[in-house]
Amino acid sequence: MGNSNLPIQDKDYRTLAAKAVHGFVNKKFSGFFSEEEVEDLVSEVVMKMWKGRNSFDPSKGKVFTWVWTIAKNVVLDEAEREANRRSGREDKEDEEIEDTAYSPSGADDEVLRDECAEMLLESLRQERDKRILLYLMEEMEYEEIARREGMTASAVYMAVYHVRQRLHRSAA
Repeated sequence: MGNSNLPIQDKDYRTLAAKAVHGFVNKKFSGFFSEEEVEDLVSEVVMKMWKGRNSFDPSKGKVFTWVWTIAKNVVLDEAEREANRRSGREDKEDEEIEDTAYSPSGADDEVLRDECAEMLLESLRQERDKRILLYLMEEMEYEEIARREGMTASAVYMAVYHVRQRLHRSAA
């Protein structure tokens, strides 16, 4: 394998990635992901570590801090995607299944999504940021968000970027 700026052996990538992913998932998303999903997250972190191995700058911080940041971003992105997927499934189920049907897994998904949303919302201070996060969780188009918030679409793009940055920082 090639040279890199990382002061670790290639075989240690997965160990560090697993430690970071499991630590972050247990801290912020306990019970949200299955073991298989967590292993997929570990693999994604290893891939990102490998791709970014030459960009690591030891003068800017420790290796584990770098890995933790990668893991945190990967987990947060997947949590958002999963919450959106679960929300979409629930909407589809609502259309297809009568109210009399009992679905414990659907109820569990809703509780997990609500807990995740609550945690994310609590980490944001500004009310506009909270509204934007809720719009995103509802998979609202940026143009619609702009209309509702009295902003331009490009301002929405920037606001979403800043909301995501705040969420990433608060999860650290």
